[in-house]
Amino acid sequence: FIPLISIILITVLIALFNAPIMVTLWRYSFDDGTYSHAYLIPFIVLYLYYTLFENNELQFREKLSWFALTLLLFSAYSLFVASTAQITLAYWLATFKFSIKLIFPALYFIFLIPVWGILTIPLQNLSVIAVNFLMSFTSIPVFVEDEFVHIPSGVFEIAGGCSGLRYLLTSLAISSLYIFLHLRNIKNIAIFALVAILGALLTNWLRIAILIIIGHQTEMTSDLMTDHNMFGWYLYAPFMLLLFKFGSYLTDKESN
Repeated sequence: FIPLISIILITVLIALFNAPIMVTLWRYSFDDGTYSHAYLIPFIVLYLYYTLFENNELQFREKLSWFALTLLLFSAYSLFVASTAQITLAYWLATFKFSIKLIFPALYFIFLIPVWGILTIPLQNLSVIAVNFLMSFTSIPVFVEDEFVHIPSGVFEIAGGCSGLRYLLTSLAISSLYIFLHLRNIKNIAIFALVAILGALLTNWLRIAILIIIGHQTEMTSDLMTDHNMFGWYLYAPFMLLLFKFGSYLTDKESN
């Protein structure tokens, strides 16, 4: 268990020596509803490294890697200058044998780092366009102005929280994990990832459209008008089950 314990200790030491960064991650990831999946990421990363250890793919290097050592020093300097959190991968590359399977668990931490906010505005604009299109199939009079959807019963705002980023991040995290564990064919990987992304976006668009319809039918008196976050997960959960079913089909196809 020495390689596995070593990589855990490295992670803990990095966290301790970069306490301000850890506090920032906690504040903007774990305490942010958009990153509600963040609590699962460390446990998933630990499981991935345990899987690599069980498969005897987590091993120490026999010789020092000068490239990895240079990368380590450069990343340390970058951390000092720009206060970034991208040093962990270099530590692992310098210590353990290089392989794509070893890199993936380290990169998996990206799903809890609050860098995904740049997608909020584009996803928000895309949601406005998609919802406007979906509402054209109903008999409800709709007027869209910027991010506001006007109906006879009231006004809906497709705000940043309605961009669908939380569902997209969850889909990316889960689908990439499934791909790492089960899929090897490039075509199947691309198809599965595309379905995961499109499914997450479509789930959010349907959520907003259904909420507008419910608001119209209830004259904006439904409890969903003020508390609609859980409603989105009720729609997303069935899609996730179908996604795993589709992934199982692709896995069986590769094994045949």
